[in-house]
Amino acid sequence: MMRVESHDRFSAVAEFDPVTGRLDEFSRASGAAADRVAPQGHYSRLAGTLVVFYRLGASLWIRIGVASRNLNDAGVEIRWKRSRGHSTLDLIDNGVLIAEAEYQPSPGGGDADPTPFAESEDWDFGLFVTAVLGSEGRRARIYGGAGEYAE
Repeated sequence: MMRVESHDRFSAVAEFDPVTGRLDEFSRASGAAADRVAPQGHYSRLAGTLVVFYRLGASLWIRIGVASRNLNDAGVEIRWKRSRGHSTLDLIDNGVLIAEAEYQPSPGGGDADPTPFAESEDWDFGLFVTAVLGSEGRRARIYGGAGEYAE
């Protein structure tokens, strides 16, 4: 299990099993031991589809619904687009669409997020994922202080 944080709600964190896709959510206020562990990723529910973006070892991974892929593998790519107020996040493997999440991004605000500044990617998880993947520096740094995955 690994700790992942909600991209949508500051108060929510979860234990995530990358093998099964199981996600057990809890409140930061609960004082659970997992809340004191560095996060290894973020998650969001995009129009009901669970999406988890995380680091496992030296690689970044993504899970959209039941499909999970190593983003360092050749032929694996993420595509994001916005059209008519909706966003779409696609997982492509060797030119084949493996998973898709079509959703309406949050209008902003979140629940009690104390951050004094905000970017568009703070309210659109798909945009956040593609922004990280599009920046070699962010891609290398994100979740770098996380502990190792423990089965």
